[in-house]
Amino acid sequence: SEALEVANAWFSNAASLLADAADTVSSVTRKSLLGTADEAEPSQDADETLDKFDLLPAKERQAMLCLREKAETGASSAADNALELGLLRLRTWGESVTNGQPGDNGQDESRPWGNVSPRWKRLGFQSADPRRDFRTGILALENFVYFCEQHSSEAARICEEARSESMSYPLAVASINLTQALAWYFSLFPYPIPFGLENMQPLDDPMQLHAFARLCMDQDAFAELHSRSMIRLHLAWRHAKVEDPSANVALFGQGLKETLNAVDEVLRTSALESTEEFSRVVALPDKKK
Repeated sequence: SEALEVANAWFSNAASLLADAADTVSSVTRKSLLGTADEAEPSQDADETLDKFDLLPAKERQAMLCLREKAETGASSAADNALELGLLRLRTWGESVTNGQPGDNGQDESRPWGNVSPRWKRLGFQSADPRRDFRTGILALENFVYFCEQHSSEAARICEEARSESMSYPLAVASINLTQALAWYFSLFPYPIPFGLENMQPLDDPMQLHAFARLCMDQDAFAELHSRSMIRLHLAWRHAKVEDPSANVALFGQGLKETLNAVDEVLRTSALESTEEFSRVVALPDKKK
């Protein structure tokens, strides 16, 4: 539909800006972390970003550096065939929740999905080959897999609603954009403010960063926060469409910003003793800016 084409264009533009910016800084950042920066000096901003993690205790710092590595490592070049294994898990989940639903020809399609298939679009990818959407780090794929597997019923409902004519946005690509926004918020690498998040700042509270990093040591804290944020983002867009059914998905960035505002409030006002506290991201009322 025309609405979905507009949505795909917006998300593709936003994702491309994030991916290009990440590519620009990732090699310098990684060299700096490993102490091998012999070709270029990191920027002033990069030094400030690195200091945030340097002040953490060793195990917490290692947990954040692990996330940084996943955010920087391109999905297509990740070790241990991570891209294909992640897509296999997504395909298994997608087949389980969409079998019995009408296909593009209006008939029930229960055949297994191929590595390249139009049915990938049911999960919100922009083309028949989902690899084309993962220009970002492998972290984006891991987060989407976690969301679908660990929050399966909610993910299935959201996936179906996102494909509906009334909401019409590409879920998988929205998830990728959200991962990049959260990576920026936690200073996993110092690319510029993501598209649509102008006037926002990364987390700068050292005690809350310390508390979040502690959760990341032995839990899927980042993935769980992404999942809760994904639910919040979906609800924000659904609310926007209820208020104005003609709302263009170009305004989706406002929902992304509102979601990150909720994340920021939760991170700054919670004890962060358990990932269960992330459920507040969904429950917090919208604060109009």
